[in-house]
Amino acid sequence: MVRIISTKKFAQVAPVDPNDPYLYDEFGQPVYDQLGIQMRRPTLKDGNRPFADALDTLTPDDIGSDFLVDDREDKGELPTEPEGKEIEEKEYPEFSTLFQAFRWGKENREVMRLHYITVKGTYIIREIEPHGDFWARTTLKRILVTWDETAEASGMAAQGGISFVRAFRLENVQKYDFIGQQFEPKFNFSTVQHNYKRRLRKRKQKREHDRENKNLM
Repeated sequence: MVRIISTKKFAQVAPVDPNDPYLYDEFGQPVYDQLGIQMRRPTLKDGNRPFADALDTLTPDDIGSDFLVDDREDKGELPTEPEGKEIEEKEYPEFSTLFQAFRWGKENREVMRLHYITVKGTYIIREIEPHGDFWARTTLKRILVTWDETAEASGMAAQGGISFVRAFRLENVQKYDFIGQQFEPKFNFSTVQHNYKRRLRKRKQKREHDRENKNLM
């Protein structure tokens, strides 16, 4: 298999590296056909494959102070630890980063135990179900979006939305484990819908701005 690379001035044939991530889209589907012709535009921006169409879909816009676990500290939710659960013996792949482990945990529906330090320095342990992640443009932090089993077991509900959704800053996770248990997804998470809505807002703002400038003329 080869990949055809072309510009307006020339075209050339290049061998395909099977490990090249741009061979596949965010859902693991091939970007090129057997002849190396590009079938769809590759993108690595969103690795948040939906669990099921019947579930509600959250976007980064939905993750605010009600769901960021650091902001729950002032509401009496922290500190807390899982109650009485032991890690079951089970073989897992080795991961070089937490990010890889989190993505794998989501795809394989594996519960994780996170050891986390909040922005105020509080050490907490939470058992979570990985549901998605995104890059926060305002803080420039990678955010992990989860269903928090520890919060659910303690009955600590957020106000509004889906009660036990919790978000964690990736860089504040000190340690993680898989505990040998699987979960049923509670919601979908998508940055594709978020980016689409953001583009619509920008277009609307531009139209309004152009309309105001036209009225001033």
